[in-house]
Amino acid sequence: MKIHETTDYHKQAVSWDVARKLKPGQSQAEKALNTMNVKIYEKLERMFRTCHGLAKHNRPMSDFVFQCDLDEAKGLEVGETYRNREKAQEFSNFIASSAFSNLPLSSKSTNSLQ
Repeated sequence: MKIHETTDYHKQAVSWDVARKLKPGQSQAEKALNTMNVKIYEKLERMFRTCHGLAKHNRPMSDFVFQCDLDEAKGLEVGETYRNREKAQEFSNFIASSAFSNLPLSSKSTNSLQ
């Protein structure tokens, strides 16, 4: 019996049993995933804010990469994944559609906006 308790199979089965008994959000894997998701969310939030600022101040989307470089120089982690003009335009489209969907219904149906 002692030999069985020292095998990798037994150790893995015990760890599965312990993980199964944990409440949601308490497992090591779930905590790591949540931490990763928070970091990704923070990066995307910075990029969306940068795009919003560019659009609000009528700046070209080509300034987006420069602004991301500037954020990195200030110590903010932006990442490399969405760091291009095309994604900046896509973020701006999402921001615009979100803002438009929050307009009152009566404003959407007027001819001046169409």
